[in-house]
Amino acid sequence: MDRLIPRIRSRFVDDTYQQSDESRLASFLMSRYARAGRIARPLRNSSMTMTVEFSLALIQILDFDETNQVLTTNTWKRYRWIDELLTWNPEHFGGIKDIRLPSDAIWTPDIVLYNNAERQEIIHHELLAVYSDGTVRWVPPAIYKSSCQVDMRNFPFDEQQCILKFGSWTYDGEKLDLAFYDGLKDMDIREYVSSSEWIVMGTEARYHVRYYPCCGSESYPDITFYLTMKRKTAFYVYVLILPSVLLSCLTLILFWIPPQRPDRTGLGMSLFSSFFVLLLILVQSSPPTSDSISLLGLYYCVNMILIAFSTMLSAIVINLTHYLQKNSVPRCLKIIFIRGLSRVLCAQSAIPVSFFEQHLQTDTFEEEIPITVRNDVRKENGAENSAPRYTANQRIKQAEWRTVASVLDRLFFLFYVLGIVLSLIFVFPR
Repeated sequence: MDRLIPRIRSRFVDDTYQQSDESRLASFLMSRYARAGRIARPLRNSSMTMTVEFSLALIQILDFDETNQVLTTNTWKRYRWIDELLTWNPEHFGGIKDIRLPSDAIWTPDIVLYNNAERQEIIHHELLAVYSDGTVRWVPPAIYKSSCQVDMRNFPFDEQQCILKFGSWTYDGEKLDLAFYDGLKDMDIREYVSSSEWIVMGTEARYHVRYYPCCGSESYPDITFYLTMKRKTAFYVYVLILPSVLLSCLTLILFWIPPQRPDRTGLGMSLFSSFFVLLLILVQSSPPTSDSISLLGLYYCVNMILIAFSTMLSAIVINLTHYLQKNSVPRCLKIIFIRGLSRVLCAQSAIPVSFFEQHLQTDTFEEEIPITVRNDVRKENGAENSAPRYTANQRIKQAEWRTVASVLDRLFFLFYVLGIVLSLIFVFPR
């Protein structure tokens, strides 16, 4: 007897249950679709064109992989079209004017992202909002990975423009046409979440009609969204720009180290290695097949070339001051370096320049060496009776070559400063 009571109560509930107006409406619409099918376009006249309004809302820039040239975005797609199979009289269904239906139960447009960098199979399970006049509104979220051409010329002060091209994959323009959702001709960024690396400078949407080689005279409309972004530079200024500027300033010290110090070349090689490390860091942030060369990378290369030349010059200067003392400075070099450039560049030698000017016509300096030089030589030799004539001559030759070396140092110092200033003007934004 106790087992029969639940059965009787269940049958009593089933007999007294009545479908709600919403359930009756859903059953009515689904039964109509079951007879018509969800494959064909929901039009009573097949020669008519189905118009789908479409727009895109940008929610967040998740990632921008410059190396693989792939932009990852979180978006909301917005669709709206008229489905002639989903119309009803609200008075017959308790005044209901809208209902939610599953997207896999009715016809939906096959609008896809043309420049997708991943597989195209995207299954949406979001419900659609259907209204009594047949209007269908569908707002499914999507995460897209789209291909984007990267221009690294002004990195890290660059602006990148990426496109997202949407259109029907199978329907031509005579069967399915696209229109702007509510006339909005750009991306909706009202719900946008700021990125830690990129600033959205502007968006734009354009309508195109294209003809593809595969399809003859059939036209295919699409809506292309243009997203312009600017990179936030604070991180790169501290990591890449500031160290390179400091290293460039440190390179200037290389030309003020005395020529007789062989460790000049060691400092030059250390600076060269430092710029090489910065260049490797820059390469990791740049696409390997970039059509444009980064100006920052060019700045690094210019610095490395200048440092390499300065290191070679240091070796030449050391050779001049240590190994060429037995030979006199050629007459043309005396006129150019000792008489002319040494005055302009303030490269004074141990022996007055006027002394060289008075004896440019002869190569025998030891006859009229200043008495101060002779005394210094005697003190260095430790004996006043030693022959100072040869030693003084060698000292004059050494002073001449040191003057030439100092002039070369000053000249290359000026060239290096000019090169750094010009490279900074081209690298930093104006």
